[in-house]
Parts: sequence; C-alpha cells; structure tokens
Amino acid sequence: MLYIRSLNINDKPGVYISNSTHWIAAAFFAALLAAQAVHANPTSKASAPLTAKADVNTAKADRKNRNFGAAALECAAAIKLDPGYQPSYHVLGAVYYTTGKYRQAVPLLSKAVALDPTDATSFECLGASQAQLSKFAAAIVSLSHAIALKPIIASYYSNRGYCYIMKGEYVKALTDFNSALRLGPTYAVTYANLGDLYAAKRNDTLAIQNYSEAIKLAPRDEDPYRARGHVYAMLRDYNAALRDYNAALALRPTDEVALLDRGFAHEKNGNYNAAISDYSEAIRLCPKDDRGYTYRANALREQRKGANEIKIFVLPLGLLLLLAGVAIYKRIGSKR
Repeated sequence: MLYIRSLNINDKPGVYISNSTHWIAAAFFAALLAAQAVHANPTSKASAPLTAKADVNTAKADRKNRNFGAAALECAAAIKLDPGYQPSYHVLGAVYYTTGKYRQAVPLLSKAVALDPTDATSFECLGASQAQLSKFAAAIVSLSHAIALKPIIASYYSNRGYCYIMKGEYVKALTDFNSALRLGPTYAVTYANLGDLYAAKRNDTLAIQNYSEAIKLAPRDEDPYRARGHVYAMLRDYNAALRDYNAALALRPTDEVALLDRGFAHEKNGNYNAAISDYSEAIRLCPKDDRGYTYRANALREQRKGANEIKIFVLPLGLLLLLAGVAIYKRIGSKR
C-alpha cells in the first residue's frame, strides 16, 4: 500500500515532522476561531508595533508552539500591512503545510520564492507541498532549487529522492539518498525513504534493514513501523507484520492505513473478528474512504464462508459417528 511520507519543512536540517494532520487541522481551526476573537477586540491584546515584521515574528513563535490559527491570522495581517514582505508568505505557507492544507500552501510558497529567489527553505517547503499533492515533477524542480542554494542540507536530497521513487526513477533516488546520508548519517527519514526504494524494487531484505535503521534512529515515528509491517505482510509473515502495526498504532491510534493493514494481517491469520474491528475503526475515522467498507465486507464474507465450511464438515462427521455407534451396537449384540 502506497502512502506519501511527510517531508521536512523545518529550517533546522534533520528534523522530521510526522504526518499527524488530522488532529493538527482540528487544532488549527479551533485556534483560528480563538485568534479571530482576540483580533476582533484589539483592547484584549497588548499593543504592538503595527509592522509586518512584528506580526511575522509573533507568527513564528505561535507556529513553534503549535498555535496555528493565531499564526495564520498574524501572517494575514502582515500581508495586509506590507504585501511585499516575503517572510509573511513563507510562514503562512508553512502553517498551511503543517496543518495538511497543501493546496493553500502552494500559491503562498510560490509567492515567497518569487519575492526572494534565494530562500532555500521556501523552495523546500514548496516542493514538500507539491509532493503531498502528488505533483512530483514540480516538487523535484522546487527541491532542486533548494539544493542549488544550500547543497549541504541532507533533508533536501532525501525529499527529492522520495519524489524520484514516486516517478519510478530509482537510480536518481539512490544517488540522492547517498548524498543525504553523506551529509546526515543519522537522519532517520533517509533510511525510511531507502526502505521505500527497496520495497518498490521488491528487495525485501534491504527494505526491512533500512526501515529497522529508521526505527532505531527515530523510534517515535510510526511510519517506518507501518512500512516494515507491510513488507512482512508481503512475505506472509503476518505475526511480524502485526507486531509492527501494533507499534505504529500505539504511536498514532488514528492512523487509518495502519488499521487497514493490521486488519488485513488479522484476516490472513484467520482472526476475522479482530480484522472486522480494525476495518470498522478505519471507517469511523475516514467514512468517505471506500477501502474500509470493501475490506470489511470481504472479511465478513470470509467469516461466513468459514462458518459454513465448519457446518458442512461437522454434519457428515456427526453422521459418521452415529453410524459407527450403530455398527458397534450390532457387533456387541451379535456376541450375545
């Protein structure tokens, strides 16, 4: 099962943002409503210089503290005060990226790089947003600009390498991952992406090896557990797959893909009740995704089929035992 890995948007290289956008988006809208209330009543807020730079500095602090709604409003205020101030677009684009609103992020980040073509972090964030929208060719162009501006950042190569995987250009992907490892040998995302590369090529041994290294370096990131579990499932080692899916879901219980994958592993192990439970939870989390309904229907059908097969087996077995009992009775009776 394919999934899009989160791409780094931090100014500091080697920091990985997990793709937990469901709760982040909810927090974003809640904070946005609260921030709107504050902005609507200026007396409730300490007076500050009405400059775009001041608003953006406040927005950066709010974004760092995950007050995304407030950060978005502050950036919007900065843009209104000075439409030519580039950091406003960069920070607002980064806020939208972090909250999973990639379509809104792209035009803002495009404006940021147009205003300052030397801003490598804006190019990286733009490439990350394009990749999340499956616009991998455009993402590669943006990330290549970032690399040209700052060729010493491991995450830029790692992210571009992932885009090359998605385009099926495995040689270029491997070249980028080697560059990333040379610059950042402990950057866990590169190992996870290498795992994706080898999984795509069905080199399962190297895929597991690289996912395991990613887990060792970043044990709180659920993606490599889920990805390694998928490789184990492809190898029909469903018990190993279940261990990894359990680990992924312990870190993020709302991971729909991990629930679907774990349901599949349970199903293959003949544990239909557990499979149906996982599929039902996936449906609850993402009711618009057809896969949960399809997989649950298949599991229910297989469960009924298994129950019917047991009945078909038990019926002749009971009849056979009855006939055997009659035969024994007749033999005993004949001896009398």
